This record gives sequence, structure tokens and C-alpha cells, in this order.
Amino acid sequence: MSFSRVVAGTARSGCVYWTLIFMGVLAALALQPHAADARQANVRVVYQVEEVRSGRFTANVFLTNVTPAPITSWSLAFEFPSPIDQMDNVTWTQTGGLFRVSGAGWTHRIDPGEVVWFTIHGVTSGPLAPRPASCAFNGAACTVEDADAPEAEETDLSQLRIAAWIAEQNQTTYTGHVFIRNPTGVDLEPWRMTFSTTSLITGMEGVDWSRSGSSYEVRGTGATSAIRGQDFVFFSFTGVHSGSAQLPTSCQINGTACTFVEPDELIETPRMNLFFKVEKITGSLFEGFIELINPSAEDLSSWTLRFNLEDRITFVGSDVSWSRSGDLYTLHGVNGKRRVRGGGSIFFPVAGTFEDDIEPPSDCTVNGVLCLIEAEGTTVQPGETDPGTGGGDTGGGDTGGGDTGGGDTGGGDTGGGDTGGGDTGGDTGG
Repeated sequence: MSFSRVVAGTARSGCVYWTLIFMGVLAALALQPHAADARQANVRVVYQVEEVRSGRFTANVFLTNVTPAPITSWSLAFEFPSPIDQMDNVTWTQTGGLFRVSGAGWTHRIDPGEVVWFTIHGVTSGPLAPRPASCAFNGAACTVEDADAPEAEETDLSQLRIAAWIAEQNQTTYTGHVFIRNPTGVDLEPWRMTFSTTSLITGMEGVDWSRSGSSYEVRGTGATSAIRGQDFVFFSFTGVHSGSAQLPTSCQINGTACTFVEPDELIETPRMNLFFKVEKITGSLFEGFIELINPSAEDLSSWTLRFNLEDRITFVGSDVSWSRSGDLYTLHGVNGKRRVRGGGSIFFPVAGTFEDDIEPPSDCTVNGVLCLIEAEGTTVQPGETDPGTGGGDTGGGDTGGGDTGGGDTGGGDTGGGDTGGGDTGGDTGG
């Protein structure tokens, strides 16, 4: 399919109008770096969206000859993700998502330093117009500059607040935390931190890291990949020491020097409550849930939960990333479970295996702050049922284990009490 449209008597008069528009476009782009591959193609290619309305868009492509020699004929090829049904001032063909455009009429020749343009009319499924990609001009690679692209905001790194502290240490090992708050309104992604410490670090949780001598490099990953504006990230490190663990020093983040401050200046995490509930046991498998409760009036915008558990968790519900190191579990809320509203809670299912008793979690912290633990159904022996169901008046109380099965008959008055001395004839026999 090819299409050519040049209206006699109007093309050159339109040139004045479009030249004025393009001068404004070039002024907006003047301070932006020019791609090297665009210059190799002898042209500068600029894409400008003119209008998006009712599922359709109109956009212009400007071609500037950046060489001292005229371009007497040209062909531009590019990929486009949405349907195009018309192009003005050129001839064009389409093969799948690949479009080939050639100059026609006044756009056929591009003199040195001059500009020609053509207009694209097409369909869009969203509020924004699609962009061309994989550009080639006369067979040479080119880059399509976006006249409408806003300048990327940069995070003011000097505004970041960073704390590091040693949370606990014994004779040879220690655990520490790093807390980075971004008080600006601009996300920081990606981020990279470097620091030094004379106390050997052997592990970090929630980040990617590497060591070279006493210097360390840390990069965010997963839930910590971005430090959102008005938010924070938190990660822990463990290591060994030769008498007393030393705090990190010589901090830099994305190449800018930073200073570690006291953690009390930054941590605003309320003391959270952790509720661990076992609901079902099948052999050596258990199923239940964890509820993280925020008793304060302030929202907790993101959280990292850590606790020790002797039993093995093998499954955690959606929107929670998690990892295990020995008996230590680390969980991060993501997506819909990232925020815990003040006075509210979030919960997520868990499942796992156990050997003897199911023990409740211990040593619970949220963002490094100790949390209160409440557990239910965690002292169940293998082969037993939940005492809340099987140990009351029905399953294990008056029927299953109370007055009949294990109370007055099976293990109470019969087995060790009144059977040998009296109430068997009363409670059991009559």
C-alpha cells in the first residue's frame, strides 16, 4: 500500500507555518544531547505529537539535514506499535509493524540545514500517542528524538537521610541495619551505596551487595530497587567482629557523599503487633496466616518484618516477598500490602512443615523496631487436632475429650480418678 498527498498551491504556504512550529521544537531540544547514530544517518529525526483525541492521534516527524551536502532522495524506515491509516507529504508502505516512508514533492529533497516533515494519522488505545522505534534513514541507523518528552526530574541526593546502627552483637557476631529516607518528591531509581567498615560483613538482606577489602557496594533489588519520594528503604547486614562491631563510614550514594545520622532521627515506625494463627494441620504440614497490626494512628508506608521460627515456612501469600536464612525470616510488603494503615492491619496466608510442636515466632521486628507477638494454635502436637475445635465441648471437651472421651470417661474420672474409686458407676455407668 502506498499513499501520496501533496495539495497544489498549499505546500509552500504551509512551509511557513510548519517552519515556525519546528523552530519552537528545536528550541526546546537545543540543550538536549544529540544521539550519535542520528548524525551518522545524516539527519536529525524529531517526533512531535500534535493531538490525541477519541482514540486517534496526529503526530509530525521532522527531518533535518545536518550535513553540508543536499539529500536528493531519502527513505525512512521505522517500527510502530499501533495502526497508521494515513501519512501526509510522503509516500509510504507497510509490512506488519514496519513502515517505509519516502519523500514526495517538496519533501523529496532536503538541502543542508533545512527541514522537511510529514504527518502521521493513526489509532491509539490509551491517552498517549505511540512512538516510533528502530529508525533507519537511507539504510543507516538513526534515533527518534521525542519533542514532547519531559525533562527527567532528579532526586536531590543531599536531601537523603541515612542511618546505620548495630542492633545486636555477641562474642563474635553482630547484626546491623541501614535506613535510607527520601524526603523529596522524586523517586530515586536505581540507587547504589558504597561504604567502608573494619568489621567484616558476611551477609546482607534485601539488597545486592559485593565486597572489596573493607569497602562494600550495595544496590537495591526487588522491594528495595527504588527509594520512592516521601518513603524509605531498609536493609540489614550481619558479620563478625574482633571485640566490638564498627559502624560503616565513608558513605556515598550514587557517587555523592552522604553522612550516617543517629537512627532516632529517622525511624518513625510505630510498635507493631504480629498475630500468628495456625488454622489447619495435616500430618506434618500446617496452614495459617500472619496478621500485621498497626495500633497507631499513623500509616506505615512500607515495612520489613523479621522474626525467628524453628518450623519451616514454605509458602507465603501474594504481595509479600520473603526469604529465609536459617531460622530467620525476612518479609517485605509490596503492591497492595506495602502500606499498613493507622489503626488497621494486613494479613497473608502462610504454610509450612513442622517436626514436634509448632512454636510461635520470636524476636520479631518491623523496620528494626521490636514488635509484640500473639499466637494461636501453635502448641499442637502431631496427630492432634486444633484444641479450639477438637478440645472443647464437642471434639475434645464434653464429648471427644471431656466428659466422655477424655474427661469423666476416657481420661478423667475413669482413667485416673473416679473409676477406681467411685464415679464410674455414677458418671459412666449411671
